[in-house]
Amino acid sequence: MRMNLPFVHLSATVHEDRTGMTPIYCYDWPPEKGSEAFARNLEGLKVLKELAAPGMGAILRYIEENGISADLTNLYPFHSKRAWITQIPKEFDFEHSHLPTQLFHAGLISSPEDEIETGFPWHLLTGEPLIYISLGTMVNGSAERLRLVTQAAQGNGRQVVVSMGPHLHRAELGYLAANTITVSYAPQIKLFKYANLCITHGGLNTVLESLYEGVPLVVLPITFDQPGVAARVAFFGVGDFLNAEKLDRDSLCQMIERVLSDPTYRRAAQRMQTKIAWQNGAQRAARHLHEMG
Repeated sequence: MRMNLPFVHLSATVHEDRTGMTPIYCYDWPPEKGSEAFARNLEGLKVLKELAAPGMGAILRYIEENGISADLTNLYPFHSKRAWITQIPKEFDFEHSHLPTQLFHAGLISSPEDEIETGFPWHLLTGEPLIYISLGTMVNGSAERLRLVTQAAQGNGRQVVVSMGPHLHRAELGYLAANTITVSYAPQIKLFKYANLCITHGGLNTVLESLYEGVPLVVLPITFDQPGVAARVAFFGVGDFLNAEKLDRDSLCQMIERVLSDPTYRRAAQRMQTKIAWQNGAQRAARHLHEMG
């Protein structure tokens, strides 16, 4: 803006809704209608605005010092007026007709070809119903949480694959069934072709990659936009979620059993798959920008 160069925005996580019409991304609330829901959403926005106040203060000082013209009455004064691209597919988003017209739902930007070879022990897959667990590599690091989830997922007649990340070790997960596989990194895009359930912290990439293969989810959101992703999983019936801070083994066991055994979750995930699996977000975003001129 200072150099008067054209720019576009890319939301790699859930894009913002600052209108209060739907919950902002950091809450796991459903997109309910009515005055009470609207007031709740506005209160959530107020809390987030208060948390962001120091950063906003720095921005306001910067634009004043550099003579940058910005319409501060606009809900999105610093967003690109040309294009705002989001990784959320339109079919996996809450009602969005009230959002800025430049918002373009491209879908997942990364592609299966981006996945690196991890040396995964494919020969250890038994053919039993498979649960894939990934609680992220950036903000997880909690052996206690991953141990609880792994213990809850293990059971007779099914197999578990755990992606632990770079900081945890197999011994920290406690008792593991003989057929449980633990790795630091997993080729999850390929694994989803075998999986019956994905248990995740709610990172957008993992959730979309799971849905691209029609795999239902149990989401345990921790931070950032993960609650908003979890809310969409529940809203579209492709899985369910539990607040990770209130996690207990009994509740998680019950949810795992329900999502695994109730075919409506799998059918909903497969319906979502038919709607979004054709999308190549990078190509769609590039084509959209090209058409804009």
